[in-house]
Formats: sequence, C-alpha cells, structure tokens
Amino acid sequence: MQTAIQDRDFTLSINWKLRDARRHVVSSLLLFVILILVYMNSFNCSWHFDDYINIVENPGIQIKNLSWQGIENGLHGIAGTAR
Repeated sequence: MQTAIQDRDFTLSINWKLRDARRHVVSSLLLFVILILVYMNSFNCSWHFDDYINIVENPGIQIKNLSWQGIENGLHGIAGTAR
C-alpha cells in the first residue's frame, strides 16, 4: 500500500508493507501486555509513607482551576512547600 501526502510544492510518498505493520502492532501489543503484568500488583495499592500529607493535604500543589496560571501555581507550590 502506498500513501501520498501532498502539499503545494511537496509530495511525501510512504510505502506501507502489511508485514511491517503487523510486526509493529504485535511488538506494541506485546510491550503493553508486559507493562500491564509488571505493574499489575500496584493497581490496588493504597497511599504509603508521606504521600497523603504531601499530596492530598497540601493546598500549595492543588490546582484550583484549569488554566496556565493555576498549573503554574501548582508547580511553584511543589518547590515552595518542601518538608
């Protein structure tokens, strides 16, 4: 299969081979399954050590609104509230 991407003065032709695409899909799925198996025992874990105090109860890193200013304030709160 050949795909051509065209713009005003530019043409990019890509030759897709089904065998190559199948190999990449199989490799990606295998990697995904391995990652799920590796992290499977941590999906149902609770908060440990100081995570609750430093993350959940820390108002300095909580984002109040979804804006650049809110995100910036949250990021500066991490540096400003080190314990």
